[in-house]
Amino acid sequence: MKTILLTHVDLDGGISWFVLDYFNVHYDKVLMCDYNRFEDEKEYNTLLEYDLIIMTDYSVSAEIVEKLLDAGKQVKILDHHQNENADLLKQIKNDKFEFYFDDTKAGCMLAYEYYKPKNVRVKKSFYQLVELANTYDLFKKTDPLWEEALNLNRVFYGCFSWGEEDVIEKTKFIREYWQNKLVKYNEWFWTDFELKKINNAIEKETKQFNESKMCLKKYTDDKGIRFGVTVAKSKVSLVALKLLEQNEDIKYIAMINTYSGQWDKISLRSRDEKEFDCNSFEQCKGHSCASGGEVDPQFASKLYKGVQNLTYKKDVLNG
Repeated sequence: MKTILLTHVDLDGGISWFVLDYFNVHYDKVLMCDYNRFEDEKEYNTLLEYDLIIMTDYSVSAEIVEKLLDAGKQVKILDHHQNENADLLKQIKNDKFEFYFDDTKAGCMLAYEYYKPKNVRVKKSFYQLVELANTYDLFKKTDPLWEEALNLNRVFYGCFSWGEEDVIEKTKFIREYWQNKLVKYNEWFWTDFELKKINNAIEKETKQFNESKMCLKKYTDDKGIRFGVTVAKSKVSLVALKLLEQNEDIKYIAMINTYSGQWDKISLRSRDEKEFDCNSFEQCKGHSCASGGEVDPQFASKLYKGVQNLTYKKDVLNG
């Protein structure tokens, strides 16, 4: 059966992919995806070339799933992002559709549980790798594993071949490095090579934090909630966390991600989902304390200048 794997474009998505490889799950092509990618007709038509579409740590819209099912495709989704689309996906009843969902676990942990054969023992180091990615993606900042989870993300992105367009080539080095590491060792630890990557990442984080701190603006949104907005080219999540720690007067922060060279992406972060839900806005999807989305650069500019706010969902604004 011709199969395509769609996984999220972050650490959790990367380790979900790693899990499928570890358990020898077949696929013919893999894509690391951001939300709304398959709203584009050309991108959607790519999916029609396959019989089975597997998604890990990632979901397309319920409407697209219905279209794929109508086209005779088999769709399997392993995801943990709780939002309106997840509610719609839960309502689809079709023998060719499977939705494996749990918002208390990251996508990689769901993939581990789903694909691990019964009564098969795995190496401790492999489970530790999945556990660290799970800790990072759920932003378990009080967890004893949190610092090591941060380091996993640092190594993961520090080993990307950023000049490569193809996702397999871009991630080839770190995937092969960790595969060899798991073969050799039973316990997870940081090699000298990885420690250098971690230290380099911390230096870049410090530099980016100082730059983002200098251009931090504070405004009040349409519900009277104080928030911050700033700009960052890299290390967005960690910079946002540090800024939230140092600015207790704001409930959330909008990071304008300029990695592409344009102000075309917003990453939203809050300290805690009980304090502020980052899924409250039309422009952002993801977790309760970490979400994001693509925006028009003019909108991002207006947001930064304080002349336009993020758009609350109607039920949130009126709730």
